[in-house]
Amino acid sequence: MGPFFADLERAYGARAKGGVVAWEPLPVQYADYALWQQELLGGGGDPGGVVSQGLAYWEGVLEGLPQELELPVDRPRPVRPSYRGGVVRAGVGAGV
Repeated sequence: MGPFFADLERAYGARAKGGVVAWEPLPVQYADYALWQQELLGGGGDPGGVVSQGLAYWEGVLEGLPQELELPVDRPRPVRPSYRGGVVRAGVGAGV
């Protein structure tokens, strides 16, 4: 059984008896991971970092392209976007 299911079993067993689990603190927190990732990849202000190099690459690839792709549409684009969406309901039969 993997660690997730072991933890789930432990938590469920404790809750079923009306208690709670006293978890051990994790050895690594998210902040530790974020600092490690920034050290590994470099921040946005580090010109030699992987992040800055990747950003520079894609800025070069996309340079000169239009801001919007003009596609044929069935109605004109509004002057100001509304960001409203729609819902399409579809059913799938049990036989499918």
